[in-house]
Amino acid sequence: MRQQTRMARNGTTTLAVAAMSAAFALVIGVALGAAAAPADETGATGVACATFRTTAPYGAGGYNHVVTITNGCTRSVTCTVTTDVNPDPIATGKLAPGASTDLTTFRNSPAYAFKATVQCRYAE
Repeated sequence: MRQQTRMARNGTTTLAVAAMSAAFALVIGVALGAAAAPADETGATGVACATFRTTAPYGAGGYNHVVTITNGCTRSVTCTVTTDVNPDPIATGKLAPGASTDLTTFRNSPAYAFKATVQCRYAE
């Protein structure tokens, strides 16, 4: 009888640990999948041939908000990026035709969702 009780307890413990492990893996998988999925490319304000997309890869202490700008123009452009999380403007400098750049606008955010505004103009 004592052996049957011990086996029943061990079986319950094993099921509980397995269920918690599966739930943890699901939460981590959803969080990483959501963070890794880039948004659709959007045209920058001011110059239609420049596009940008946002991603939020998970870093050591939270999500890093990254804006990737691609210059599809035949001339160099300069762009300024602001986000709803970091309203301070960040300038790209001169971006050559066909070039891309990644700007990290915020590090270690507790949230992966953010909205970027990108304004580009032709470089002089």
